[in-house]
Amino acid sequence: MSLLVEKYTIQLDLFENFETFKGKIFIEYSGKNEELILDAKDMVIESLNIENKQYKFHHDRNRWKLHIEEPIPESGIIFIEYRGRVSEGLQGLYHAGFGEEDMLSTQFASNSAREMIPCFDTPAIKAVFSLTVKINSAFEAISNMPAKNEKLSGNTKEITFDDTPRMSSYLLYLGIGKFTSKTLKYRNVDIILTVPGNALKSNDFPLETAAKSIEFYEKVFEIEYPLPKMHLISVPEFAAGAMENWGAITFREEGLLVNESTDAERKTWIATTIAHEIAHMWFGNLVTMKWWDDIWLNESFATFTSFLCVDSIYPEMDVWKSFYRKEYEWALSEDCLMNSHPIEAKVKEPEEIEQIFDGISYGKGSALLRMMYNFVGKEKFLKGVSDYLKEFKYGNAEGYQLWEHIEKASGKPVVKIALEWIKKQGFPVISVEQKENGIKLRQERFLLKGNMKGELLPVPIIIRKEKGEERVLMDSEEMIIPLEGFVKLNADASGFFLTSYDDSYYRNLESVISRYSDLDRSDLVKSAYMFLIQGKLSADDYLNIINIACDKPFSPSMNLITTDIGTINSIVPEDEKFKVNAVKYLHRMRILLGEKNAEEDMNTTMMRNSIKERLAILDETFAKEISVKFEHFYKIEPDERLAVSLAKSHFVSDLSLYIDLIKIATSDSDITKLIYGMCHVKGEENYREIFRMVREQELKKQESITAYTALCMNEHARTFMLNNLEEAVNVLRKFFEASPYAGYLITVGAGIIGLDHEEEIRRIISKVNGPDIENGVKKGLEYLEIYQKMRDNWASLKNKK
Repeated sequence: MSLLVEKYTIQLDLFENFETFKGKIFIEYSGKNEELILDAKDMVIESLNIENKQYKFHHDRNRWKLHIEEPIPESGIIFIEYRGRVSEGLQGLYHAGFGEEDMLSTQFASNSAREMIPCFDTPAIKAVFSLTVKINSAFEAISNMPAKNEKLSGNTKEITFDDTPRMSSYLLYLGIGKFTSKTLKYRNVDIILTVPGNALKSNDFPLETAAKSIEFYEKVFEIEYPLPKMHLISVPEFAAGAMENWGAITFREEGLLVNESTDAERKTWIATTIAHEIAHMWFGNLVTMKWWDDIWLNESFATFTSFLCVDSIYPEMDVWKSFYRKEYEWALSEDCLMNSHPIEAKVKEPEEIEQIFDGISYGKGSALLRMMYNFVGKEKFLKGVSDYLKEFKYGNAEGYQLWEHIEKASGKPVVKIALEWIKKQGFPVISVEQKENGIKLRQERFLLKGNMKGELLPVPIIIRKEKGEERVLMDSEEMIIPLEGFVKLNADASGFFLTSYDDSYYRNLESVISRYSDLDRSDLVKSAYMFLIQGKLSADDYLNIINIACDKPFSPSMNLITTDIGTINSIVPEDEKFKVNAVKYLHRMRILLGEKNAEEDMNTTMMRNSIKERLAILDETFAKEISVKFEHFYKIEPDERLAVSLAKSHFVSDLSLYIDLIKIATSDSDITKLIYGMCHVKGEENYREIFRMVREQELKKQESITAYTALCMNEHARTFMLNNLEEAVNVLRKFFEASPYAGYLITVGAGIIGLDHEEEIRRIISKVNGPDIENGVKKGLEYLEIYQKMRDNWASLKNKK
């Protein structure tokens, strides 16, 4: 009989200060175990008994395990008294704000509940949680459920919350502070927008988005949201973007609050972030993966359905364009490496969990779901999902069980296709050869180091024709398809693969490009960029393709192009011809877009922003023109602030102007924009000052990764970053113990800062490497090899297709 936990009854005392706490916990269990092992980290266990009998125990502080060393009753109540400290990092129970925004908050995903309570900290062991907290009467407390009882005694307050539904330990939440809130009623659910302190700087957009999202999911999943309230909590210091604690969702401020500093990009991100976290209320909370191997089951699905939701409730946002340039492109950039991993990744140790919260678990998994959604059709796909949720609600499931339900609802071979995709790493490049009466397709695995034959995947393909579409399933290495009026493979980038066409297609590209959708254009320009990095396409051919695909601005292609041009320039900054041609192209697109007008859509605004931001770095003349606006930074449009911040960096010798503006900022998103600009100011003394500000927390901990990665992108700061990479990694490890940020810094930084210093970067990385950053190290060093090869061969590439 396996262990079953019925209920945790928790009593926490945080009255004396915000530094330490005392705890008592009663754990109702059944299921005989020879040796019972709980999870408990950074706490002192003072006593342990079962059914009023003291038991011997051993607390292994290295492995965070609490061993009960005697045989125990088959069922009973474990009672533990303990004490602990509030975390100095951004996980467990931690300080999340100071001053007027002073608060404690919890972040338990993926395995940090053990830092506040001794428990079975695994997603498969669900239980009811009953929480009581004792705090200073000047403060309030928030948890997953509403408070059912509150007792005042002098300057102490004891709050008891309603019992939660059965849920995993990582979903428990506690927040303590002085809060300001406003509420919107949806059906019988109170949706509560909450900030610490007394200044709630947001309109009602977050509340309205939450209400519309709940309504959308209730309709498509055919299951009502089961809790009586949903808090949306702005947390001043937060490692993640947001966290789906059931009934008490936490967010970074810039991922939740909408005000006069919110630009178009940020508002779209806020909408999809809120929809993503609310999707978790069903996918992840109501039904939970058994173990972290299936983390994609939570994150991929919440990602895909968030875009499905926002596309429904805010069609004017046209968010599938954002999906392509955020999730789809992120997945391509990670899965094109030998050091990728399957969607279903094997996880054995706790430190491995955080390393798979990446572009595969979020981006590739959601792209696979979108591909299967298009393959089986909307109604049948959602019917299968609804049936799955109904069968496993308040329990746990494995990935294959979702595919089984979608296959049953659709009658299509979903299981066979999906299991191939989640168990294998990589994606195909499909070559198209035009024949007299059709097309011949051939697939192989795409890798930036060079394609690999023989690794096949079953690929649902939608073909765009002059009249309509044709759908096929490619489950072999080669395939001939008879058809007329061929326009493009992979209509609307519905499948997760790249497409390579024969020379005749590229020669006649101008004759078919008018039939391309906006997402078709993005698929073409992204493929061209990947082939360029791979060494299969010359810079001239790349520029020729983007000039044809985007002879005028199209979203999201322009956003992709501006980013890709920046990366290319980082790898080969000595190629003045490429830089001049790229800048000319971007200026032409900027002029065609014109200045912002009140009637334009958000994607147009975001295109203009991305062009100006890249030109602010690459073209000093343009930068000088717009840098004069920096003097009135908080009076210019939020959409223009990042470009102006970057532009000003060319014309200052120290950081004082940036620091002065950061001190008076009222929005985290403005601080982020100022940090990007500040990190592009030249001068080693400035880079040292930024490191000091991070180290001494004059910038928020959550901004440290922004500062370090921005310095890596500053071509003048790369030698400095090389020499100080060890400090940066160690600071990130301290601030973000339970997150992938230290590894992420090496992934994005090693390939660039190591280009002229390969021996040194390998020596430094070898020194700091460890299990918590191992995946990031492998990816970073692989990118270094790829970029070095591209740089070495750059001059010899001549008109390759």
